[in-house]
Amino acid sequence: MTCRRGARRSFSAPVTAATRIAKTARAGLSLVEVTLIVSVVAIVLAASGPAFFRALRMSKVAEAPHQLARLEAHAAAYYAAPQQTAVGLRMGCFPEPAGPAPAQPSETPIAIVLAGPETPGAATWLALGFEPDGPIRFRYSVVPSAAVCDSSPHASGSIVMRAEGDLDKDGTLSLFERTVSIVDGTWTPDPLLFVRDRTE
Repeated sequence: MTCRRGARRSFSAPVTAATRIAKTARAGLSLVEVTLIVSVVAIVLAASGPAFFRALRMSKVAEAPHQLARLEAHAAAYYAAPQQTAVGLRMGCFPEPAGPAPAQPSETPIAIVLAGPETPGAATWLALGFEPDGPIRFRYSVVPSAAVCDSSPHASGSIVMRAEGDLDKDGTLSLFERTVSIVDGTWTPDPLLFVRDRTE
């Protein structure tokens, strides 16, 4: 068997599925495929975007009901415990008015010590033992109908605990209020939270 000098033998590898996939990967995506991917991503963003921003805003608003519930629990404990007065220990005490504290609400959370000497109503916040459990956006107030102590079991009055916020910095404040009525010495929180301009 003779072989001519200079002749080259060529062997072609069989074309397999793996080879086709590798060639396609090197070639990249076609215009139709890119358009399809972009369309799917746009549809997903259009569907989930508003829900995401709504959830984000509601998570900011959730601070007010949470802190007001804590404030109401502290005020209830204060009312139920004997308090030291000029004439000795008395029961059924309403705290002095306090707040708003801080003086202005904030768009971003800020850390604050309500019992600090520069805070409006610092003595009341200290007496109630109330401090926010984290940075806050809202400002808080305690507004009793009267700041008195009544050792009688038939004391009556009310306390309003208020949170005000300005999450979008437009000057319009959202308002959250939790009201407690005291009738015949019984502490009765209003089951409904009053809300005005929740998200402004």
